[in-house]
Amino acid sequence: MSSESKIHRVKLIECPVCGSALNAAHGVNHAEEPQENDISICGYCTTVMVFDKNAKARVISDNEISIIKMVNSSLWDQVNETIERINKKKGNPAKLFTDTNNEYLPMISI
Repeated sequence: MSSESKIHRVKLIECPVCGSALNAAHGVNHAEEPQENDISICGYCTTVMVFDKNAKARVISDNEISIIKMVNSSLWDQVNETIERINKKKGNPAKLFTDTNNEYLPMISI
């Protein structure tokens, strides 16, 4: 992660798969708040999500995954690397953020 990566508070959302409350995004490739079509990963269950125009997260579709793999395979590789990193931190998702406290409920934005 670059030194410019920042933790951003986001409107409290619920992971569409595990139901975990999420209110912070850590940008892997950018230092800005998640935008429409940004990819994010739940810090609890590793569900890959996409933000919509209303800052709500939804599960990424198989079709979208196929397109990403064709157009930008390195991006999908980064998603998989991030999922591996999350899985190594299982049991304490707050460890995903280097400068965090228990007030953050994490997801990772790619």
